[in-house]
Amino acid sequence: MSETEASTSTGRPKRSTKVPNKYVESHNILQQPSKANGTLRQTQKRKKYDEPVEIIAESPDTLDFILTDIKSPLTTMDISDVVSAAAWGMLSDEAKQKLCHHLPPTAFLDYQPVVDRSHPSQRVGRTPEEGANHDAMDVDPLQRIPGHVDSAMFTDPHFESAARTFQDHLYSGWLTEAHRELVNSHQDGIRSGILHAPWKDDVWIRDHPPIVPPSTTGIMAQPESSQQAGDAAGLRLTDLAQYGVVKTGDIISYKRTFKIDTLTLTIEKDVLIRAIHPKSFVITVLTSPGADSAIPSSLLPPFASAHDFNAAYDSACAESIVREMIITSPSQLENTLLDMDGTVERNRRPHSNAWKHTTLWRFAEGRDVGLQGDLQIAMLLEKGGRECYGTLFYLRGCFYHEN
Repeated sequence: MSETEASTSTGRPKRSTKVPNKYVESHNILQQPSKANGTLRQTQKRKKYDEPVEIIAESPDTLDFILTDIKSPLTTMDISDVVSAAAWGMLSDEAKQKLCHHLPPTAFLDYQPVVDRSHPSQRVGRTPEEGANHDAMDVDPLQRIPGHVDSAMFTDPHFESAARTFQDHLYSGWLTEAHRELVNSHQDGIRSGILHAPWKDDVWIRDHPPIVPPSTTGIMAQPESSQQAGDAAGLRLTDLAQYGVVKTGDIISYKRTFKIDTLTLTIEKDVLIRAIHPKSFVITVLTSPGADSAIPSSLLPPFASAHDFNAAYDSACAESIVREMIITSPSQLENTLLDMDGTVERNRRPHSNAWKHTTLWRFAEGRDVGLQGDLQIAMLLEKGGRECYGTLFYLRGCFYHEN
């Protein structure tokens, strides 16, 4: 019996043993009619690649965008491909000459490391007559020309690290104009004292107020304002200026005694409050430069107008007998005055509460008007005729308990 007859006799078709063709994805095969005979032919779809980004610096604005903006193409590239020896070779001679002035001395082939003459190894064989002016060797001046640039500099780990740091700063927005203005504002605030952080002594007293036990001997305990700061330590000097405890025209007198070895030194120095900022309430004060303790007598009397005071201030500035500074706390005032005096070094200043070493002097009510008629008499009086109102520590405690 044949194969065909066997398959038909059982009623079941014979299974084919031929291996089928492999499946081809339909989205990779396009059926297109052939131009020659009109039949269908299979063509494979080509993969499209992104075209390379071309950076063209045609204007200063475009170059500024590439070097400062956070969306610069340099943030998505490998910086070692952009700043490399190959890129250096494609630059013009004029561009290389300009860039040579910004490269470090170690980037040139004729650079020779020299040990400073203060190093002990350079003192061997030196006679006392030669002294410190003797040079160990004569080194020719470095020639910054493009032909002397060492191409190995571009693969140096320090150079590559600096390039990646620049790329990180560019991506973080630290090279933008807005960030530069923010940094400048913070630096100006630190110099002027507006952003001055509170002193650790004041913070400690504020966070750890002393506990005053009640009196058990029948004797009335002293008020807190004359003993410990307590909760009043939370008040700052700017708060006293805001609520009129400290006013323009007052004198803050600093006095403290130091014991250094066998010596006892007393430092005294006065400052005159010239102005109080209307928003931040930082205080601008005037004082004598150096170790002079008293304020120039021409600035002490009560002036009838701001114009008269400014005229006296300009005259004092012309003679260099007055110095202006900004303060925000008694501790800052103390350190500034001691630095200006220069008698007691920083490492010899024991910790103390500066509020207790500063005294406020002010004209009595109506007395300043009487002194305006005779400025010569006011100049001869102590503190220009002002009266002592107490230490800032005492005034702060009184203000806290009264309010």
